[in-house]
Amino acid sequence: MDSYFEIKAIPDPELLQSAIVAQLMQALHGLLPSYEGRVGISFPAYGQARALGGIVRLHGTSEDMQRLLEQARDDSVLSNYALITDVLMVPEKVKGYALYRRRHVKGESDIRRLVKRHKARGTWNAELEEAIFAKYRQPKNCPHVTLKSYTTGQPKFMLFIEQAMQGKAVEGEFNAYGLSKGGTVPWF
Repeated sequence: MDSYFEIKAIPDPELLQSAIVAQLMQALHGLLPSYEGRVGISFPAYGQARALGGIVRLHGTSEDMQRLLEQARDDSVLSNYALITDVLMVPEKVKGYALYRRRHVKGESDIRRLVKRHKARGTWNAELEEAIFAKYRQPKNCPHVTLKSYTTGQPKFMLFIEQAMQGKAVEGEFNAYGLSKGGTVPWF
């Protein structure tokens, strides 16, 4: 991962920044599968106002980034809602490396199904109830975007994205959203 470019959301008084970033992520989801896990994504403003921030940074080889840049500039959603930088080289000195991965967050419907299953089996008791509700009461502070899945056809789901800092670079692949399947991206 020697190169990168950025896609910066253009502020719009009628749309929340998170809605614009969701549109950008949806458009990228249409482009990234053809790179077969070689392109990673990062969010330089991750966590500001508990959101992903308005900048999406794409990482990869120089060849992949040039090709993806051309496709991004031809995409009407990306060109209408964002400013797209040129491909640049990753700085020699970076602050570290980061993993951006999907975090599965369980909701109220999952709790109801779990309770129903335990009651049907006869394994439901007060101790189990306390343990389950304690687990699900933990805060879900991960930024997210609402997307449509091209893979499964699911019309709407929330993609929670978790950031984890690493001390060294780790080679690995990325999914169709550019999120880590084990690989890191440079953090600068």
